Amino acid sequence: MTSSRPLDSITVVSLDHAIAAPFCTRQLADQGARVIKVERVGEGDFARHYDSRVAGQCSHFVWANRSKESLALDLKTPRAVQVMQRLLAQADVFVQNLAPGATARLGLDLEHFSMLSSVQLRERLDRAQIANAEVNTMADVWQHPQLAARRRWTEVDSPAGPIAALKPPGVNSAFTPRMDPVPALGEHNDAILRELGLGP
Repeated sequence: MTSSRPLDSITVVSLDHAIAAPFCTRQLADQGARVIKVERVGEGDFARHYDSRVAGQCSHFVWANRSKESLALDLKTPRAVQVMQRLLAQADVFVQNLAPGATARLGLDLEHFSMLSSVQLRERLDRAQIANAEVNTMADVWQHPQLAARRRWTEVDSPAGPIAALKPPGVNSAFTPRMDPVPALGEHNDAILRELGLGP
């Protein structure tokens, strides 16, 4: 049985290793996306070598990397960077889980490739039926209308005076959750030591 899959027209370029990002892109491949996994020349994704349990191959790797294409590049060479730039210019999605700053050092960070405005990007993701959302600042989260409408905010005391606090997520009608003050450093030393029979 072959019918169209949700991501059949989507191309993903993945500069990933280990488990989390490869598992993410495997989910995209399962839904029909073409996933091009860029690996290091010679050894590839280091997860290829964790074990040899699956017909001589690593169980983690085969589980997280089925349905992908592998492209081996030495990203420290100008030719490989040129290949990546061309790939990314045609890709719908770029996934990477390198160390912080690594893609910027390679010239492959978002700033080098953000030809679309955030509005255009969201429209493109919506057309492809890919879930997406804007990233809120902490102030946006605190002021979110749903938190106010659901009366999720309360106040607790603190060494600096009353402060706003979110109620626990699992509030129910069986009991009222504790929303006691934030303690000052060592505030309860004497009471706890007395409770233990040790005195202050």
